[in-house]
Amino acid sequence: MPRLYPNRKRTRVQPRTMHPRGLLDDELAMRLLQHALGPLLWVALALVLALGWNDGVYAQAGPTEISVEIFHEWIVEGIEAMDTAAPADKARAVRALQARMKNIEAIVLPNGQRIQPDLTFIDPQAPEDTLARLHLLDEQLTLSAHDATSTRMAILQDTLQEIKPSRPLFRFPELPQTSFIPDNKALATVLDASKWAIIFVGAALFIFLVANWLSGMMRGWVEEATLDREDGALARPLSARQAREMASTMAATGAYREAVRHLYLSLLLKLEEEGIVPRDRSKTNRELLAQATADPALRQHLRSVIETFERVWYGEWEPDAATFQAYAAEIDTLTRLLATP
Repeated sequence: MPRLYPNRKRTRVQPRTMHPRGLLDDELAMRLLQHALGPLLWVALALVLALGWNDGVYAQAGPTEISVEIFHEWIVEGIEAMDTAAPADKARAVRALQARMKNIEAIVLPNGQRIQPDLTFIDPQAPEDTLARLHLLDEQLTLSAHDATSTRMAILQDTLQEIKPSRPLFRFPELPQTSFIPDNKALATVLDASKWAIIFVGAALFIFLVANWLSGMMRGWVEEATLDREDGALARPLSARQAREMASTMAATGAYREAVRHLYLSLLLKLEEEGIVPRDRSKTNRELLAQATADPALRQHLRSVIETFERVWYGEWEPDAATFQAYAAEIDTLTRLLATP
């Protein structure tokens, strides 16, 4: 619903070529955008580096074969890290142990025999279950130091198989840590490269979206400032007579659209001066028509004046001299009716 005082035409923006200052406004918007995106690029770069560093901590290359003594030491250190960690940090401790043993393909026994451990029970998503299984494994390894090695290692192999957790049919992957350890080194390299590509693409998309948002926001500010300057260039008439004189001056220069607008403003000021409508600029044209008067003839003329103004100001109809003269005559008729007691 249009407002009672249409001092700004916001529903129909003139082309930018109509305003010579538009080029300066566009340059100002681009400079503001460049200054705003500078810190944003540094923040995005820091975010990417932080993600990469965090991922690199857990992806450091480790040995593929270790002795059973070193394996036992790592298990004990993992248990101590989990026992001393806060509840919120237990998953991180499990993840650190998982990354440490990521590349282990075989455990070398004192007699040179190699066994392939299944360490999938080390699960950051189930730290308590992982800790319980680590304690069981530590107990078996401790007992094996005072027993027949071959027999105890066979028990160790069975223990590793028994504590292998049952996996659900579906589990959301934990990022950035992968939920499986590929046997193929080339596949692992491809996965690592893909992960970095996803991170960089996500960062670029984030910067693109924020840049578009900032550009639109700053262009809105520039257009708002332009409208404010244009509105300030045209002094608002203070009386119905002054508005009528400004309308005649604009019509003489061929600015019929602004002339029709000032004719309508002269009528609104006249209604206020006569005390027919209150001075409330939040009222719409239809609300003005509803409360202006109960006289059918007066309401009919007022309706015609409002509808003509809306077609000219809010529509695409460009008025000419004949339109201005007809509208002025309609305003004069309505003014005479207002003066009739």
